[in-house]
Amino acid sequence: MSPRLRTILMAAVLAALLAAGAYSFFSLHLWEQQSWNEIGSGRFRNVAFAAVLLAASLYPARSRALAAALVGAAFLYTMAAAGAGAALGAMYWLAGAWCLGRLALRALKLHATPSPPAHWILEAAFGLAIVAFAMGATAWLPIHRSWLHLAWPGLCLSAEARSLPALWRWLRSLPWRQPCSTASYIVAVLLGFVLFAHWQAALMPEMSADGLAMHLTIAKWMAAYGSFHFDVTRATWAVSPMAGDWLYASSYLVGGEAAARLVNLACLLLLAALTYSLVARWTQPVPALLATALFVSSPVAYLVTGSLFVENSWTLWLLAAVLAVERWRETERSAWLAVAGALAGCSVAGKFGALFCLLALMTAWTLALRGQKRLRGGKLLAVAAFLLFACPPYLQALIRTGNPVFPYFNTVFHSPLIDDKEPFRDARWGPYLRPDLLYRMTFQSSRFMETMDGTAGFQWFVLWPAAFLALRRRLPFWVLVAALSAPLIIVVVFSGIAYLRYIYPAYLLGAV
Repeated sequence: MSPRLRTILMAAVLAALLAAGAYSFFSLHLWEQQSWNEIGSGRFRNVAFAAVLLAASLYPARSRALAAALVGAAFLYTMAAAGAGAALGAMYWLAGAWCLGRLALRALKLHATPSPPAHWILEAAFGLAIVAFAMGATAWLPIHRSWLHLAWPGLCLSAEARSLPALWRWLRSLPWRQPCSTASYIVAVLLGFVLFAHWQAALMPEMSADGLAMHLTIAKWMAAYGSFHFDVTRATWAVSPMAGDWLYASSYLVGGEAAARLVNLACLLLLAALTYSLVARWTQPVPALLATALFVSSPVAYLVTGSLFVENSWTLWLLAAVLAVERWRETERSAWLAVAGALAGCSVAGKFGALFCLLALMTAWTLALRGQKRLRGGKLLAVAAFLLFACPPYLQALIRTGNPVFPYFNTVFHSPLIDDKEPFRDARWGPYLRPDLLYRMTFQSSRFMETMDGTAGFQWFVLWPAAFLALRRRLPFWVLVAALSAPLIIVVVFSGIAYLRYIYPAYLLGAV
């Protein structure tokens, strides 16, 4: 197909989808849903108006220095809203986890000094994975007191203090006062406004049913007793994969509930940075910022960040694993495959459904590699690292209940603790793979999650089909992987359970 014909076809498809989306939105009266009360709507309008005025007044100062000043002001606000202990505790804990990742990668001789931002994301994700693994391995021991979780970040920071001068020199070398383009500033303002909404939600106390009944309960139990019970007679989820929950439990012991919620927000910010770094590798800053804004503006992203869900953490590990594989492809260092295996394993240790997303990603990776140079070596190391990080929660469930994925698949793995005559599943979210899936996900989202219609995000209905028409073999490798894996994740996951939160990685990959 000639480029001109492809462009015409893309424009026609985009126009048709825009028209269909507008017609569906108005014909289904989606705006009549009670998503905002009058007070909330008024506050949103006031904040949006204030954001426009602030952006206009700060336009002459648009630069990295302005962004740094706003981040500093946001941190001071966080200290005032959540408490100095929570804000400083979360920052201290996150810095310790990042330094732990740096130390681990340096031990594998995979460090970079000064580290580029993409490498920082890998360091942070790997550090969080090690924390989650260590917590899961020792959660049954009555040792998890505040002093321990205040001590280990300090030790990591002390061990990594020698790299601070190089980091400071790198920061000083940046053109802090160089003005950015007007287009970059406008898109950055849009991105900043969406992140502002996530940040404000993260500062609120936990209110979700899942968060209060499970994720926050785990942290509170460990704070009270110094260990976790893993007793399925108390809760059926007691032997579920909990890698993300271990992060919340550890940070809770440092700064309380607010610190745990800020760690969840930090995982979203790392995902946003990952989105930007991936897109910026093959295009200009404006499209990269726009893709990042597209991802974080998804209602599902707001849902999992405003409550203590674990989607941000396991998605971060899953996609950081793919980034580590890409580093192996670039450097041919087999140690990167071990890192990728550990990250992917930690993702599966955080959510059983991550395994199906991983299978979709591996399929997309294989398809994208067709005809390219094949690299060998390190694959057994990757499998070993994956099993080491992924298996502990499933082995524990098998030992305690007789079912490695208790209470699910109870008709396959027979456990004396649960009836095996009928499958343990929520009948509301059965498999759904039909030609109208994308339409129904968008305009009938309540069929795929406890939510309002439109929660899946209207941008995917309009942009995804048009984006597939733009695919061609000469596109960057990461773009091909993202374009292939996003629909594969939906197909693989929805063939078992059609639930929007479980396809969260597809939102980031679709934005890329």
